[in-house]
Amino acid sequence: MVKTSESQMRITEQLNLDLGDVKLQLLLVSQALGAMHDYLQKLGARLERSGALGPEEGKLLAAYKRAIAELQKKGLSLELPQDPTAKPVEVVCPTCQAKLKAKPGQRIGRCDWCGHEF
Repeated sequence: MVKTSESQMRITEQLNLDLGDVKLQLLLVSQALGAMHDYLQKLGARLERSGALGPEEGKLLAAYKRAIAELQKKGLSLELPQDPTAKPVEVVCPTCQAKLKAKPGQRIGRCDWCGHEF
């Protein structure tokens, strides 16, 4: 059995700590991008419904959607930020009166029953 030196063990320990930091930073960046993507998707849908998008803006929004889809095929993860200590929130839909429960750490965006957006 090969004996590892104390300096090799310290290097390995530091490498593991650095790897953990990189994974945490990657998660935080992914969550920030996910929140931004979610906001842009909702804003784009709202602008499309209201007819406020001109032809140039429509092309830009379509190009953005294509670029995100391509990046997701290549492994981009767009996670919404989650609070692990959050308790499930219960909301009553004003349209159909359905009781909706959010998953821990997430918010309710729309009703699964009638499609009402919050």
